[in-house]
Amino acid sequence: MDELGAVRDLLAAGPPAPEVVRAGRARLTALSSHEPVRRSRRAAWWSTIALGVAGAAAATALVLGTSPQPVSVQHVLAAAATRVERLPDEGAWWGATVISRSRGRVSTQETWIPADPEGKTWHRRTTGGRSETFSTDDWDFRIVLAGRPLTKTSGVPDTPEGLQALLGGPGLLDNVARLLVHAPVTSETRAAAYRLLSGLPGVVAVGEVTDPLGRPGQAVEYDSAELGGRARLVIDPATGAPLALETRADGVTTDYTAIQNTRWAEDNPLDTSLEEQE
Repeated sequence: MDELGAVRDLLAAGPPAPEVVRAGRARLTALSSHEPVRRSRRAAWWSTIALGVAGAAAATALVLGTSPQPVSVQHVLAAAATRVERLPDEGAWWGATVISRSRGRVSTQETWIPADPEGKTWHRRTTGGRSETFSTDDWDFRIVLAGRPLTKTSGVPDTPEGLQALLGGPGLLDNVARLLVHAPVTSETRAAAYRLLSGLPGVVAVGEVTDPLGRPGQAVEYDSAELGGRARLVIDPATGAPLALETRADGVTTDYTAIQNTRWAEDNPLDTSLEEQE
């Protein structure tokens, strides 16, 4: 039996009408004149009903009146680290498609970064229905204040201590968040980034949220030195992969970078260099 469902039905029904109450009392009065055995059985039956309703009402009060304890930021990020380090991270290309909003302008960018640091990085950017595809000789995304380019190399640390030494400084929180969202690093490095975040002061767990693309996730927040406001990192609870990095003001998301998908692959769909040679 669905006890909570029954309680909801009882609570939703509202009190009985006055005429129903009067009719019920009349029937009980008439029953009281019958033989003691039948009266005691009815009394037992009514007692059982009363106890059942009271017990269900108590259960409802417990469910509705007791909110779950908030999940700690250490629990959220430890779970994310455990899951994300299981994701595959081998291939000739790392592809990512992100949807961003900045100052009210929404754009979509697909990027393919080669594992070979000598290869070209390819981009497809779409804004307002207009799309352009181009390549660059080097992927020069720099983690804020890190002072060095990060391409998919074994030189990027895969321990919390190593990442802190690389990314440390006034912008450490922003550096780690950007590494998680943008850099084509190994799954071990992403796991290390989560573990580093979990021990940094100022990072708090928000709980279950919905990201800008409508996907459910677990979020953590911190005061961003770069943004001068609040930053929210949304994490996929199933895979541990980052879903979005949001800028928030007065409890509302203003700008964001939402990761539509990331994947390792052997081929780059944007690379038209072979077609140009034919």
